[in-house]
Amino acid sequence: MNPASCIAPPRAARNRFARGFARAAAVCALAALAAPSQAPAQAPPPPEVMRQSRLVLGTRCEIQVYDYDAERARNALAAALGAMEDVDDILTVELPEMNGKAGQKPFGASEGLYSFIRECSRVRERMAGAFDPALGAIVRAWEAARPGRPTDAVMAAAKAAAGFDKVLLDDKYQTVSYSVAGLEIDPVFIGRAYAVDKAVASLKKSGIKSALVNAGSAVYAFGAPPGQSGWKVLLRDPATRQSFGYVELKNGALSTSSQTDDFQPEGSVRQIQIDPRTGDPARNICQVTALAPTGTEAGAMTQAGFALTRESLAALLKKDSKRHVFRVENSCGAGRELWTTPWSDLQFTVGPNDAKR
Repeated sequence: MNPASCIAPPRAARNRFARGFARAAAVCALAALAAPSQAPAQAPPPPEVMRQSRLVLGTRCEIQVYDYDAERARNALAAALGAMEDVDDILTVELPEMNGKAGQKPFGASEGLYSFIRECSRVRERMAGAFDPALGAIVRAWEAARPGRPTDAVMAAAKAAAGFDKVLLDDKYQTVSYSVAGLEIDPVFIGRAYAVDKAVASLKKSGIKSALVNAGSAVYAFGAPPGQSGWKVLLRDPATRQSFGYVELKNGALSTSSQTDDFQPEGSVRQIQIDPRTGDPARNICQVTALAPTGTEAGAMTQAGFALTRESLAALLKKDSKRHVFRVENSCGAGRELWTTPWSDLQFTVGPNDAKR
């Protein structure tokens, strides 16, 4: 039937043709019911993953992206890695210059460096002082005395030249001053994590909906691979490098830091984790992994995870559903004991040979 014959006649002719039109409408309805249904459109194939990597802040950083537009994905990857390289320049060139000069007179920081220092201040306040990025003098004192302990005189001098409370910021003129000479801001806990955050912001600005940014100790994931609910990130024992569990990461960051102790061989890639409150190395904790909304905050949480007791750490984070800590306590390897913040059990999956406390 011609579809045009299913249109109602003009008003003037309706009475004359009412009965005939009613019959025609009925035929139209039957014709519509009898018409064969169209085959459902086929779903498009899932997007393929695209990867790029570069050496940034001393590690191979890789970004994975899922997107239907290959050109957009390539451009987004290049821009995001470029943002990470910008952070590398800030932290390896400008920050050391500031460390050498800010104890003498106010240092005029670039916008990038000043934003990083401001972020250090923000997360330090969030961690109630259990994170402090200005402990360089104390770390150097302990490294020089390894495997022993620094003398009281050396430690007193190191503590006098350490602590973010001695960093003075002037937002109006964008300057940074140190109230003591020899103070050093060390980006070890949050430098890579900060670079990851910048890469994520760049990817989202480019329109990417699913990506994983991996800078070794700092990872951020948003969206998910096709057919998956999140990105699987492995948990590894720093002593054996064997995986003992994983995290399914989505729309958040993960940061991991490991502890060197007096029994570690010289040249270990792990580092001394200093308790900011005492200036002493953290004890009886092998590794801390933290989950948070940003990489920078997750990085700060790892230092807090070394410094605080279980009870203090749980009180600091206050059952926050977006912030979680996983600790490998006692020794690394076979003697490890696993602990998570009490509300975080479902965030971390471990193998049958390990039990979380």
